[in-house]
Amino acid sequence: MNNWTRLVGLRYQQMPFLGNDPVAAALRLEQVVMKANPQARTSVMSNEAKTDATIDFLTWTDGQDIMEFNVFRYVKSPDGRGLVSLQVAQRFHSGQPQVAEKLRATRASWVRQVVQYDMGSVSKAVLAPR
Repeated sequence: MNNWTRLVGLRYQQMPFLGNDPVAAALRLEQVVMKANPQARTSVMSNEAKTDATIDFLTWTDGQDIMEFNVFRYVKSPDGRGLVSLQVAQRFHSGQPQVAEKLRATRASWVRQVVQYDMGSVSKAVLAPR
């Protein structure tokens, strides 16, 4: 399970302790990331209505050259009883050539794609009857 390099995740989570609030979920994830690695780089953004929130972050584990970049987007589920999220992530070695340049390009592209993605299709995928 720890050998992955790229990941796409679709989730439905009930978070009543956060009021199933997308912004609160993104901010809570930021706290978790910063607690695990106070030097991590994070960015949280939301739409004006606060019905949609995105967090991206770069983190790593002390003593390892593996870095992880993630983008999460949260929206309230159609029934309002949970949150639906889309996650894209990549792990890479910090010593790879031109890693900073590649990460900047990846970040800009992934954040744009996640923010523009039709979250209605994510809701349908994760909430479809089984």
